[in-house]
Amino acid sequence: MRWIAMAGLLSVAAASQAAWRSPRNDDDRAERAGETSKVLRIFEVMSANLTTPEAAIAAAEKAQQEINTTRTTLQSELTALRTRELEAARRQADQILAEHARRRNGNASKGIVRRPGYRRCNATGWRKSQPLPLPRP
Repeated sequence: MRWIAMAGLLSVAAASQAAWRSPRNDDDRAERAGETSKVLRIFEVMSANLTTPEAAIAAAEKAQQEINTTRTTLQSELTALRTRELEAARRQADQILAEHARRRNGNASKGIVRRPGYRRCNATGWRKSQPLPLPRP
């Protein structure tokens, strides 16, 4: 019955180690360290009062539920972080593409857009293009 408690303690320790490695800043790290230490304390209190196999099984199941909720929380936070990073990358790509479009179009950003049938002229700006000659029969 003690080996069940030790297995639960090892899995809680693995969850706390994963929680310790995943955050990016110290505030999150301290918060998650507090959560995992809370889980460890709960598990230690429960494992100290194990007198029957049923109590050991109940304690292990309760510890597993705590681990699962912590894992779910960490996965949702990781998904949210990835989503934020993806949105930031998309915004940056849109800005780069918009800048390239402005450079490529030249005066298009000022409202001067190339008109079909006209060509650029240094003197007047735009000059009507000569139509292509029809092929001779």
